Amino acid sequence: MEFRYRHDPEEADDAPLSATVDVKLRHNDRDYSCRAVLDSGSAFSTITEAARQALGPRRSGERPRVFGATDTKGRDLPLYKVDALYFAGVVYSQFELTALPGSSSIMLIGRDILNNHRTLLDGPEEEFTIE
Repeated sequence: MEFRYRHDPEEADDAPLSATVDVKLRHNDRDYSCRAVLDSGSAFSTITEAARQALGPRRSGERPRVFGATDTKGRDLPLYKVDALYFAGVVYSQFELTALPGSSSIMLIGRDILNNHRTLLDGPEEEFTIE
């Protein structure tokens, strides 16, 4: 299945194409939808604090030594397991996500999901495709 996203400059205030998609999470019969950035620099996908609070998943462990772009020491991030994550026509069941501290309103889709898909960012055409 192929998902194609085109850049609409009228909706984006002339900002360049950004690889963001709508994602749905489900846990305990509750749904939560949000935007997610496709982040090939991130090994693991993340859940926002707002999503974590809305869905109430249990903490399932820790992801040891996660490093950010400006974080040279790394830190342990909590893991939360959701019943399902819906992305590009695929349901990821019993999926573990790291939780970002703070008030970030956007999820990150990391290589733990992206490595299951073929993605193409076509800058000149201002679109990206996920298969």
